Amino acid sequence: MSEPGTLIPFAGLRGKIAQRMLHSTITKPHVTLHTEVDATALRTSRDHWTAQVQRENGGRLTLTALLVKLVAAALRRHPRVNGRVEAEGVRLYPMVNVGVAVALDEGLVVPVVRNADRKDIPTIAVELAALVAKARAGQLKPPDLLDATFTISNLGSFGVTHFTPIINPPEIAILGVGRITAVPRCGENGWVEAPILNLDLSFDHGAVDGAQAARFLQVLTAILSDPEAALAAAGTFQEGPLSQPPT
Repeated sequence: MSEPGTLIPFAGLRGKIAQRMLHSTITKPHVTLHTEVDATALRTSRDHWTAQVQRENGGRLTLTALLVKLVAAALRRHPRVNGRVEAEGVRLYPMVNVGVAVALDEGLVVPVVRNADRKDIPTIAVELAALVAKARAGQLKPPDLLDATFTISNLGSFGVTHFTPIINPPEIAILGVGRITAVPRCGENGWVEAPILNLDLSFDHGAVDGAQAARFLQVLTAILSDPEAALAAAGTFQEGPLSQPPT
């Protein structure tokens, strides 16, 4: 090449990300399931909770923060993908710790909202906003990044519709969230445009079967289709298997 170009070395955060993603793709048999959900009720729910978050603490409710709560509810109801892969097998956990991928100029970090299933939406909104602010300021501490049992990666704000997220090892699965698109649907009164949220679930096929992963996605889709009913029933979700917290 006549021009040397610019070298971005595999060092620091970029180097760590490269190593982890390579290890994940080599050691985990990735399968990605794609689905869509009508986001009409989800948008209504977000409007409702946005007003409550503003009243309680003056904060802002992002779609990702709302999804953290609803994904946690789905994991509580169907805990088979809420865990980690160890040398001896798959360890499932009673707590639901949701990691959220945050894009930085130098790469991705995944701060963790612990016990997301037990926290209300205003609490999650404030906690996630604080974690994102710390991430962008380079102020995350090791405890902020530990113990995730499942991860969400939302690229909808970048205009991405579908993608195949790479599992964050040693977790079992990761949910990719695309943008909400207007799609023509035939309703009772003819054709209408429905807001459709695109979801992509990548999972470790060595740790969980396709039907089990699809069942989780089915449960999540049902929750996102009627978030308020799911939140009202949150206290009745079946408890997951008991185990020790990750170390």
